[in-house]
Order: sequence, then C-alpha cells, then structure tokens
Amino acid sequence: MKAISIRQPWAWAILHGGKSVENRDWVLPRQFQDTWLWLHCGKRVERAAWYDIREIIGADPPQTADMPTGAVIGVVRFSHSFVTGEPDPMDTSPWYQGGVGWVVSGAYALSTPVPCKGRLKLWEPDEMDGALEKHGDVVTFTHRKDMR
Repeated sequence: MKAISIRQPWAWAILHGGKSVENRDWVLPRQFQDTWLWLHCGKRVERAAWYDIREIIGADPPQTADMPTGAVIGVVRFSHSFVTGEPDPMDTSPWYQGGVGWVVSGAYALSTPVPCKGRLKLWEPDEMDGALEKHGDVVTFTHRKDMR
C-alpha cells in the first residue's frame, strides 16, 4: 500500500478536524483515486497552520508539540483532485487554498502511530510491511468515519 506524507498539523486536521481538501501542486494520479493510502506525518511541523486550523474549525486543535511526527498515523482516501478554475463543489471549501485540491473521501486514525521515515510524492513505506502482523494491537483504526 502506498503512503502520502503530510505535515502536521494538516495531517491531524484530516483525521480529527474534518479537513476535506488536501492542497498539493500535482494532480492525484487516476490509479490512486478511491484507494486507501497510509497517512504519514513528516518530522517538520507548520506551526503557523495551527492558527489557520483554529479559524476553520472554530476550536483549538492540540498544540503541535503534542502531535506525532515522523510516523504513519492513519489511512486516507481521496476521491479525485481538481485545479483552480475547474468547477468543483469543493472549490469553496475553507480548506482549499488554490492550486490543486485532493478531495478527502475517507480517513481513519491508527490507535498508535508507527514510526516511519517519509518521502515525497506517493511512496511505499517499508516500515509498514507486515505491520498488521507485527503491530496487530496498534494498527486498529479509530475516530473518523468514512465520508461517503
């Protein structure tokens, strides 16, 4: 299964804050539409994004220092992507910042993050090979329901 790396606190917002659009500078490849991907959060944190998220959800998200980094923290599925200027119902989402938007159609958090190094684009996380066998108690999905 492929993975996508997303910086905190944006990864937290997908799993727990109702983030419905992930902003990218490249279109979601067709073969990955409606496909589950491991959701990895990198070690870098966008601290200023905490204020953007607070404004959108109307509540304080956890402090970025309390969010996991450098780990697979869940799974996410994107239905499609769209670009600025294309009519799409999600282009008015407060989560969309212009450019290319990937529409989140489902996301589930892992009960415990699995440490893992990230990469750019879509990638295979070697650390997740056999994760269900090695961490059966860890790789259970909690929190957010399917959005379809």
